[in-house]
Amino acid sequence: MLKAQWSLVSERRDAGVALTGHYGLNGRNIWATLHIGDTTYEIAVADATVGEAKLEASLGAQCHLALTGVLFDFNKSKLKPESDAMLEQVAP
Repeated sequence: MLKAQWSLVSERRDAGVALTGHYGLNGRNIWATLHIGDTTYEIAVADATVGEAKLEASLGAQCHLALTGVLFDFNKSKLKPESDAMLEQVAP
């Protein structure tokens, strides 16, 4: 990931390995998580690239907007630092 200019946002090594990466170059907002357990692995990728015009149109027409990339720990209300990139896109 680092060779492809992704940022490593978090790394956890407890019951296996969990990595969260972010790619934010060229106007992109792509998130990836990788979890490797003893006998399994999971990979999830989300492209949260949202154009400003699309964001404005959705808010104007529907008065709400679903955001991907806004993250919380399970059963917690505090935002994770990985959410900053998405929130900066919608902040006035």
